[in-house]
Amino acid sequence: MAARPHAATPSQLYSKKMEEKLVLLFAKFCLYQVEAADLKLLKQYAMEMFSFGKNWFDEESQNTSFSSPSITKRVLALLYFKLSTCLNKEEDFKEEYNLLCQSISYYPHFAAAYNNRGNYYNIQMEAYKEAMEDFSNAISLFPNIIYFENRGDLYFNYLNEEEKALEDYFQAVELAKANDVSKLGNVYIDIALLYESKMDNLSFAKASSYYNLAVEVDPTNPELYVARADFLFSQDREKLSLAIRDLTKAFELSNRKNESVLVQMAQFYEKDGQHTKALEKLNHALHLKPNSAEALLRRGDLNERVYRKYIPAFLDYQYSMQYSFPIPAQTFVRYGYSLALLQHNIPDAMANLNKAIIKIKKKVPQYVRIRALLYGTLFLDELYLMKQELLSFYESWTVKDATTYLCGSLHESKHENGLVNHFQDLDTALYEINL
Repeated sequence: MAARPHAATPSQLYSKKMEEKLVLLFAKFCLYQVEAADLKLLKQYAMEMFSFGKNWFDEESQNTSFSSPSITKRVLALLYFKLSTCLNKEEDFKEEYNLLCQSISYYPHFAAAYNNRGNYYNIQMEAYKEAMEDFSNAISLFPNIIYFENRGDLYFNYLNEEEKALEDYFQAVELAKANDVSKLGNVYIDIALLYESKMDNLSFAKASSYYNLAVEVDPTNPELYVARADFLFSQDREKLSLAIRDLTKAFELSNRKNESVLVQMAQFYEKDGQHTKALEKLNHALHLKPNSAEALLRRGDLNERVYRKYIPAFLDYQYSMQYSFPIPAQTFVRYGYSLALLQHNIPDAMANLNKAIIKIKKKVPQYVRIRALLYGTLFLDELYLMKQELLSFYESWTVKDATTYLCGSLHESKHENGLVNHFQDLDTALYEINL
């Protein structure tokens, strides 16, 4: 006669029910994450899930009569991970990193958490050794197309190890062919970008073949047509018609609703000197999405630099800042520039320019030059600050060169027309930055 199974103790039944509740809460959170439009509500809901799970885990760990906490650990690891993705969208990267570390501490075999932490090390911290370790851990735990792509990008973009990057990309190709053909086009784009960077005719030919392959294997993916259009136009301005054809195809594949493709068309037309067509595309983009920060910034730039319509440009910059998250450095510069030009509001212009310089973590010559001029218009007696600003970047300048230049700037800044002319002279150089 077979032995009867032992009846579960009350504490074991309680443990099982709590585990089941936690799993159900997690499932509900995942469903809510997919449907949620309000990121703050999602974060609040996630915190409630996390608080319950954490309290339960602490209680379970201290009670030796409870069952193994391994299931609860995994669910908590998933909760930490899911909450970290919310913080990534809010660009709270430091807290995202802390949550990923907690997730890995609960479940050290969580490949996705290693991958995301690797992205943090790579992009936010520029800690390439740590990023490489995390990407490699993710790959060893679960060979995945995206993990190979990320490590390949690290080799290519930051470590200048192109052969190792290609090895990872080709590993991703094989995985995509075997498991998910829909990702094959994106991997081909990675390979194409690597060959394009080599800047020689043979590599350009290889890049072209991989851009074409990407479109062939996934002809309904609009992003691939956009990538090929960038390549075509960057290599030869005579291929504008081919690039526009690819962008038109991308726009059609997105049900004629993707305003970013129209913004890209506008950039191509603008660089080709076809300003009217560029403005038409930007207006079309803003008809589709009135709060498109990129379209507003580009239209503001076009109105200001080409058509000299300063007030419409200023308004476009204002709205672009309102709708941007985060605000790009170039938007700070253009808005600050307009403040100085239209309102002579030099303090606010300075504040925006300083934000731009801090944001890009380096000094761009044109930014430094504009800031020097702003020092001059704001503090007519502080020539020293202006000298230091220029000399800190232009090492070849002597003090005499800087003083002569700055005295001319001070003289002209006393007259409204002179100030306007100064800013117009700086405009073309500023536009070429193209952040």
